[in-house]
Amino acid sequence: MIAGAGTGKTAVIAERFHRLVAGGTLPASILVMTFTERAAAEMRSRIEAGLGSYFGELWIGTFHSIAQSLLREDGWRLGIAPSFRVLAGADRWIQMRELLWDLGDPALVGAERPDDLVNPLLRLLERLKQELIPTHRLEDWARTCEDRELGEQLLAAVALFRAYSRRCEAQKLL
Repeated sequence: MIAGAGTGKTAVIAERFHRLVAGGTLPASILVMTFTERAAAEMRSRIEAGLGSYFGELWIGTFHSIAQSLLREDGWRLGIAPSFRVLAGADRWIQMRELLWDLGDPALVGAERPDDLVNPLLRLLERLKQELIPTHRLEDWARTCEDRELGEQLLAAVALFRAYSRRCEAQKLL
């Protein structure tokens, strides 16, 4: 089923929330997530309007804002400082570029335009994270790669990713 703009998704979710509360569920035990800040704000507004004088905590927000709240509250269990900052967009690019040049591995900076490698390297790192592939597995594969040049580039990328991880950890960046 596809539900486009204006089809009543927010109204249905708000109504479901109110019915759960009417049935005895504590509002603070209901999690409501959406993709956009705008949708989250509208959802919160409708839900709060139907709750009247409830002043407890509500778990309503975007996937990212809720995840960030959970990490700030309980991230210490994973070794994440509550004062972490989220590294995104241009800041990620800048961090990766600085490390690329600091490490100066000829397999990566010997290219004609090494700055052009920053985005592909960030995409590779993201893909490894999404696929839950540890860097040591990429390293093992790179060492046995038949294409020697590719293998050297991947080994250099592994070293770069490890340095990136250390820098992020030192600076409390996620």
